[in-house]
Amino acid sequence: MSFKCKIGLHSWDGCKCSECEKTRDEQHDWSKDCKKCSNCGKTRDNQHDWTKDCEKCSTCDKSRDNQHNWSNDCEKCSKCGKTRENQHDWSKDSEKCSVCAKTRETQNRNFKNDDFKDVPFIKIGRQVWMTKNLNVKYFRNGDPILEAKTDEEWRNAGNDGTPAFCHYENNPANEKKYGKLYNWFVVNDPRGLTPDGWIIPSEADWQELISFIGRTDSSLKLRTTSGWAFDHNGNNISGFSCLPAGNRWLSGSFGGINNCSNYWNSIEFGNNNRAGVISISYLEDEVRFGDYIKGYGYSVRCIIGDTAKALKTSSENFKIDNLSLKMVQTSESDQTIKNKESDQNLMIEWVEIPSGTYTMGSFSSEVDRQSNEMRKQITINAFKMSKYAITFEQFDKFCTETNRVKPSDDTWGRGKRPVINVSWFDASAFSEWIGGRLPTEEEWEYACRADTTTPFNTGENLTSLQANFNGNYPYNNYAKGEYIGRTLPVGSFPPNSWGLYDMHGNVNEWCRNRSNEAIASHTIRGGCWYSSASRCRSAFRCSACSDLCYNSLGFRVILPL
Repeated sequence: MSFKCKIGLHSWDGCKCSECEKTRDEQHDWSKDCKKCSNCGKTRDNQHDWTKDCEKCSTCDKSRDNQHNWSNDCEKCSKCGKTRENQHDWSKDSEKCSVCAKTRETQNRNFKNDDFKDVPFIKIGRQVWMTKNLNVKYFRNGDPILEAKTDEEWRNAGNDGTPAFCHYENNPANEKKYGKLYNWFVVNDPRGLTPDGWIIPSEADWQELISFIGRTDSSLKLRTTSGWAFDHNGNNISGFSCLPAGNRWLSGSFGGINNCSNYWNSIEFGNNNRAGVISISYLEDEVRFGDYIKGYGYSVRCIIGDTAKALKTSSENFKIDNLSLKMVQTSESDQTIKNKESDQNLMIEWVEIPSGTYTMGSFSSEVDRQSNEMRKQITINAFKMSKYAITFEQFDKFCTETNRVKPSDDTWGRGKRPVINVSWFDASAFSEWIGGRLPTEEEWEYACRADTTTPFNTGENLTSLQANFNGNYPYNNYAKGEYIGRTLPVGSFPPNSWGLYDMHGNVNEWCRNRSNEAIASHTIRGGCWYSSASRCRSAFRCSACSDLCYNSLGFRVILPL
């Protein structure tokens, strides 16, 4: 007599009842093989999942014979989006692929454009710059950039935010000599304007260039020795070779050829209709930084994005992403910069700062506390810090060896006085030259405090016998002191308990931290010769534009251990 299982009496052995051999769907296990249940061996109709990858099932990893579909596009499979190495077939028709009928116009023209067969460039300091203005009409992905010839076309592109280019007065001869003029929407387009390996320089990149060649007469140092109006030519000692390419206004009219050259940088300002511009004019000896309407037509220069890669190559030529580049000139030796810590000529004395954890910032009860002095616990690794701020004597030797213009001492004297009138870029360049770096502000405050928690490392007060600051403005109603009105030689006052001198007053000191990404500014700490005592506190924080050179700004260097 046959036995029939009743509800609740089945004994399931995998997918099948051991009593009546009835199967149930919810018990199947397809995880190991899309075609067969691992429990009962039953096959299923809806099997492999090829949706994510034409070559392999996303469920069982089994491969299949008929894989990618290249019929619609030689560059990408229409099923899974995967690209392939051997792409278009131009053998039958140089203008059109015989497989997909796509034309060469949509290919990546940056690599085929004659302008990039031998790209002239130059190493200036730590950077590698093109010595010609950009002259491409395709984005890096192959899409063409709109050429706006008429005034109306140019105005419409600028007002609509459409990427567009032109050449001065639509004259091909100008394009060949000066390159193209682009609106900023081209520069910022995600499809990419520059060849692989190159980038649009930021304002900070331009500031580093100007800082390296010296701000005084910087326009002259970048301009070519001929071609400028009224023979106001430059000396081009930088090798940058700036030509007066002119510009195009939003109205569509042209102007400025032979007189000026303006370059877009990559920074967009808070006002979304303006972006950063660097201006070089025959009327001015120094480069100007500003911001202008995005619909204007300006030139573009590029720098190599991976500077470290560039510096490791020979001085003759190297390859970047299939672009053969030709070195035309070099302004600095390509040899590896050695660590000059032991160079006795610099006479830098070092203090070892121990590792430890401290609380950065100030107590809420501290007099004159600022809102940006929030308390937070910071752990610091050990490092060495220069005992004194870097002096004129030391920085002048750096300038001599690197062919830099020496900063002014404001007639106060050089020698053992702290160097002043140096930008953040100058300070960073010196630090790297000796194999060190600027301290972060966390490291700076840790070293300044030297295990103290009071407003100053001297205690609750700072007097004119302990630091060089404006004694007319004492802290917390203490007695007034002397105001000297200039810097003093380093080490004129007692050190803190860790042996560091002048951490309060004398000169504000550049730190490594960037305080504002949009306008290129960095943190400064310590107060200076004209600061009130309050602004010399250990926790006091402020910042300055990174290119600022002022008689209150100096720095010291650290060497990580």
